[in-house]
Amino acid sequence: MASTGRSSAAKEEMDPFFTCECDLVSERRPFLLTHFVFPANLSLRHNVPAHSNQPIEKGPFHYYAMEMKSLVQKIQDLRHLGIEDSKIVLPKICVVGDQSTGKSSLIEGISEIKVPRDTGTCTRCPMEINLSDSDGPWQCVMHIAQRYTYLPNSRGTQLPSKAKPLGPWVASGGNEDEHFTTLFEKNDVKNAIWWAQLAVLNPQMDTQEFVPGKNQNTQKTSRVKFSPNAVRLDISGTGLPNLSFYDLPGVISQTEQDGEKYLVRLVENLVKDYVSQKHCIVILTLPMTDDATNSSAARIIRDIEGAKERTLGVLTKPDRVSNAESFDQWLEILDRKKFTLGHGYFVIKNNPNPLVSHAQARMEEEIFFTQSPWNEELATHGNSFGTAKLQISLSELLRKQILGCLPSIIGQIDEKVDSIDNELSTLPNPPTEDVQRILWGKTSDLERKIQEVFDGNSGVSPAAKKPLQEEWNKVVMDFQLALSKTRPVLEMTASTDEQDLAEDSDCEILM
Repeated sequence: MASTGRSSAAKEEMDPFFTCECDLVSERRPFLLTHFVFPANLSLRHNVPAHSNQPIEKGPFHYYAMEMKSLVQKIQDLRHLGIEDSKIVLPKICVVGDQSTGKSSLIEGISEIKVPRDTGTCTRCPMEINLSDSDGPWQCVMHIAQRYTYLPNSRGTQLPSKAKPLGPWVASGGNEDEHFTTLFEKNDVKNAIWWAQLAVLNPQMDTQEFVPGKNQNTQKTSRVKFSPNAVRLDISGTGLPNLSFYDLPGVISQTEQDGEKYLVRLVENLVKDYVSQKHCIVILTLPMTDDATNSSAARIIRDIEGAKERTLGVLTKPDRVSNAESFDQWLEILDRKKFTLGHGYFVIKNNPNPLVSHAQARMEEEIFFTQSPWNEELATHGNSFGTAKLQISLSELLRKQILGCLPSIIGQIDEKVDSIDNELSTLPNPPTEDVQRILWGKTSDLERKIQEVFDGNSGVSPAAKKPLQEEWNKVVMDFQLALSKTRPVLEMTASTDEQDLAEDSDCEILM
């Protein structure tokens, strides 16, 4: 009862659920970041007043959810503005794994949508999924993020190298995400994702030709096998977790054709590009039907400094482990005795049938973990079993990551602001007179000077600038010298007097 007399100011100071405040954009002015204008009203300020209009029974967890939703939304806004094109890395979650490790089932469990599945590699480009809780009806707005340009060589491709790790894909610096389609039914998502990926894999074509409903005459073939350009899904609906993550293409070790072996390196380099970012939380999928030592994705994470500490492991397909097999390996992994990761491991179970609803799959999962050995030998790890618990853990990890890196992001943005302000200060003041007359005069002066140079009688001294004729003569002499240096050389062997031949011939004789 003593706490009821506490002032609202003291309450805000002591209760972290009531206040989470951080200004990302200075109120003094909007600022320019390379390719875009940052609006002054975009701020990472999130205040939850102590005297809210919301019913008191919602409690601190309601404010916690509001804080998480606001933080994730602000990071999404910054990313979609293209701030990362200015080398400012934002916090993110990336799902990685080898192909056919249950990664698609994990994505479906978290996002409550259906994604394209295949026996081989079905994710051929990154997919950004932004989830947010909303009181309105369910909605999915789909965009295509064109951050890279496809520039193959004369042979139609280009091998990845140290200078160009993504081969023919070159960063374009664009920050405009193109709207693809808006969906209001979950059942339409799977087909729309398939067509959106096909649009990304045909970089020479207009993406609107692939939009469902407008694609009757569009060929279902792709020009490239993988692309670093992403398909973005902004999904809102009641009860969704406030979460944002990337689904990356599965790491491959073999290709269908011998001439496509370079794709192994391209996909690996794409995964490394995301995982190596210091603010990236990595979700590593490992199937319990295989030995953990066989994972190529796990090898990539181990080889990147600091990546293991940022990784959370997800063990998939627990229902496919034979009862005769020993769970000792997985118990040691859950106990962090081997293959240790910074954020530990979770175990999830999904129904492999794509026709099963999300609600039914979650109910089956809950029943599954109430059985042996999960409720017996592995019972001590019960808090790490199930998709719902994984969602909560990921939201908390992302929240901590965002709050932890905000000071660094703010500092980098301030540096950009100061740099651009200094550059703008060097520009002359705008004209105060008739702008059209000034431009006409400047253009006329330029035309006169160009004409004088071509006429060879410019009014400048020879020391300051040579006339066009002198420049032309220099070009001609350089060209003649280049021709003389490239004359053909004849190599021959002769038994005659080589000295006499050399004196009588214009050709150089090399022995």
